[in-house]
Amino acid sequence: MSGTGMNGAHLRDLASDALRRWPRLRVALRRADRQLSRQVTQLKGAVQTPAPRRIFRAALPAGPSIQARFVGVLDGHTLNLDLEVPSALAADVVGAELHLVRGSTRLTVPADLRRASGGLAASAAVLLCGRPGGLDLPPGDPWRVECRLISESGGGDPVRVVGGLTERPAGPTVSTPPCPDSGHRYRPLTDQAGRLTLAVAVPGALAELTDVRLDWTGASLDVRTVGWHADGPVEVGLEPRGGGESFRIGGEPVGPDLLRFALPLSPMTETGRVRERTFDVRLYAGPRRLRVGTVLHDLTNPKKSLRPPAAIVWAAPGRSVRVRPYFTPAGSLALACLPIQSRPTDGKS
Repeated sequence: MSGTGMNGAHLRDLASDALRRWPRLRVALRRADRQLSRQVTQLKGAVQTPAPRRIFRAALPAGPSIQARFVGVLDGHTLNLDLEVPSALAADVVGAELHLVRGSTRLTVPADLRRASGGLAASAAVLLCGRPGGLDLPPGDPWRVECRLISESGGGDPVRVVGGLTERPAGPTVSTPPCPDSGHRYRPLTDQAGRLTLAVAVPGALAELTDVRLDWTGASLDVRTVGWHADGPVEVGLEPRGGGESFRIGGEPVGPDLLRFALPLSPMTETGRVRERTFDVRLYAGPRRLRVGTVLHDLTNPKKSLRPPAAIVWAAPGRSVRVRPYFTPAGSLALACLPIQSRPTDGKS
């Protein structure tokens, strides 16, 4: 007998001995073998059984389509599209419309036609917000994008739009920024059939910083509530890093969902302290505890791009404070405060 045969026989003996010693392993192997046999049988039946035609009809919609060469949501609430009209649909076309469809709702906006090198092209810029002239799209199921080509006789049916999504290189901005007004995110997608859709996502509760007001007489923060309405008292908490006393200050309404908070610089910078103290800013409203900062922008790292100016502010008689606001990479607001003691005068001119 060859060496290979002896090794094979030896391995079989070891395997049989292992199965005798561990009956649980033998049972597990039998169960796995039965399950594998069932899956193989089901797979063979699926291959032999022809798929129904309606499955292909749902996955591959019939009729003409228009290819989107570019789709993007600029500044968080402006949908931009550039469509390539095929030559088979370009005859006698004198106008175009863009349709956003969901269920029985159909919204229509005008589109521009132009002659391109490859034939006819259509483009549109749609404002997506509650501003005058904008489309305030409610969230829910995605909106399907269609284009209607208008002929000289005024006819023309809406045609589905396909494709248009491309990978964007990484840079200092995000591809789908939030709307600066509402915080909604409008994200272009394609469904299983390749049709272009637009998804609308609502934001979570935000405490958006709108202004840092610094001058010689005082300092204050303007904070806007986004995604929620305050039904009771609202306070800003100033929490020092490294420990120490924190402060709570109430807000004064200065506009719809907008509050102003005056900073208590005198207790924030105790007399005799000469080092800079950094405070994290939080907003408290009932059970809510939110970071105050800025997220309604298109920046990947606001710390590198958004740099509010520092200023020297009077805090108490004989004492002023250098207030240096800045943002963390996540967009949270921090206040660095450095006391500045006035030099005592000796009466000499």
